[in-house]
Amino acid sequence: MALKINRRRRWFGLLYLILAGGLLIWGLTWLRPGLHGIGFVIYWLACLGCALAALIIAWLDWRSVRRQIRAEQRELLEHALDKIRPPQPPPPQPPPPAAPPESPTRSPK
Repeated sequence: MALKINRRRRWFGLLYLILAGGLLIWGLTWLRPGLHGIGFVIYWLACLGCALAALIIAWLDWRSVRRQIRAEQRELLEHALDKIRPPQPPPPQPPPPAAPPESPTRSPK
């Protein structure tokens, strides 16, 4: 399950990175003469938004990978310690409850 999520996040990151790079190249070559005024600002804000989206996705992926590595290291350490630890005896069982004292019964007269 975690691998599917990682794959999806990386695809989205790659998509935004390619989109930002494509917008950058397109804006610096073919669209340069035609971008003026508010169109110029909107175009480059869209490019900046794609680049920021790629950065945020990369940061989230980095955090996820660190979390997975930490969990795997902890699991590996526990597995190694289980191999070298002597088996522990089971915890002692509590004694059974004592029977309540019987009250003296009167004999029928």
